[in-house]
Amino acid sequence: MNARNNNLNGTLRSILARGTAMMAVALASAAALAQPVLEVRIQDQVLTSPALFEFQAADLDQTIPQVVVLRNVGFADLVFDDPPVTLAGGFPEQFELVQPPLESGNKLSPNGSTAFLVRFKPTLPKESLFTTVFVHSNSAVSPFAIQVRGTVLVPKMVLKRDNLTVSPNSQVNVQNTRIGQVREVAFTIENQGPRPLLLTGDELVEVSGGLGSDQFYVIQQPEPLVEAFSATTFIVAFIPTRTGSAAAQVGISTNDVGNYAGGRLNFTVRSFGLPPDCNGNGIADATDIANGASEDCNGNGIPDECEPDSDGDGIIDDCDTDDVAADPNDAGDNLGVDYAADDQAEVDAGADDMVTGILPGPACGFGLPLASLMGLVSIGGARTCRRIARA
Repeated sequence: MNARNNNLNGTLRSILARGTAMMAVALASAAALAQPVLEVRIQDQVLTSPALFEFQAADLDQTIPQVVVLRNVGFADLVFDDPPVTLAGGFPEQFELVQPPLESGNKLSPNGSTAFLVRFKPTLPKESLFTTVFVHSNSAVSPFAIQVRGTVLVPKMVLKRDNLTVSPNSQVNVQNTRIGQVREVAFTIENQGPRPLLLTGDELVEVSGGLGSDQFYVIQQPEPLVEAFSATTFIVAFIPTRTGSAAAQVGISTNDVGNYAGGRLNFTVRSFGLPPDCNGNGIADATDIANGASEDCNGNGIPDECEPDSDGDGIIDDCDTDDVAADPNDAGDNLGVDYAADDQAEVDAGADDMVTGILPGPACGFGLPLASLMGLVSIGGARTCRRIARA
């Protein structure tokens, strides 16, 4: 009998112990449930911190509002800081908050809800603007973070040469060029933005400053208006007039003030002027003449093979005394070439005077009497004057 009572007492004690443990778990669970829980929704979608929300694209000074709903889904009061919602980081001045209405004590009771407003109000002409919204409360997740972003509808200029982007204040190297030649470089202005790009300078593309800037020219200007997602081109030419390094600053002013300070893009073009090489043999003309590879009968620094030779006799016109006659009354004379001489037979007979050369001296022309040529410099029996004419 005593043994049976002892077994019964042991069973009762075991049941009581298990019940006590279960009660403790239940009480702990109840305590855990009696906590505030913040739920955040945008457009019926529940967010998890940290969250991201993209506003629709906006023009400058346009306002895009967005409602954010707050709900207490816990079993205790959800108490908010003062202020409940703040902005920080990025461009907070481009966004605006309207704080949520709350119950007395700055709280939400269980199952209570409220909402606040975020407005995207871009005033900066930047392609992308952002900031972070923080919701401060006694919830386990605090602050609750939402990064908000907005795209601004503005032009976006991208300058390219040979499909390579030209950055502000960068240098563009132009191939070395000989005096007497022209080197052209084409640039493309792309508008990669959704709004028109307007070129605003007095000269759409300006060349200024730099050592040797007088040797660079804009020989083709771009269009002043570049529509969204289109392009225009301009051409800069390097025309060297002297040897040595040459550089110039090129500037473009536009309404793309978001990507370029004041809307201005400046860059430098640089090249080197080489001595002339009229015969294209890769050797400077002066060197050809100095080493005897080329003749320079008139001493003007240009190889004779690059000078006019009207009759093709191998003697350039400046140095050829037998090209044409100067007497229009002689049927056998060949008129029309600048550097003229009378028929040699008439000269020998004393009928005409030979007139040739381009040495400095008084001008002589058709109709001047023979006496007017007396006293002119005589070379090889031929009197000379600044322009060839009949005596």
